[in-house]
Amino acid sequence: MNADDAPPHCRRMGARQLVLMTDVDGVRNAAGEKLPPMTADGAERLIRRGRHQGRMVPKIRAALQAVSWPGAEA
Repeated sequence: MNADDAPPHCRRMGARQLVLMTDVDGVRNAAGEKLPPMTADGAERLIRRGRHQGRMVPKIRAALQAVSWPGAEA
């Protein structure tokens, strides 16, 4: 399933966690450098400012949706 589509399906099933499988070892900036762990607010800022690699956005948004679920574990 594509990362764009996963959160609504998982939420309907009552999932508390969303595991994203990828061959990339972390979120990368526009220069391709791996970024350190970030908060949800930091991830939102990253997207707004466009300082990420474009293909990272669906995975970041999926993760943000999942951590916003009531009872979600992060």
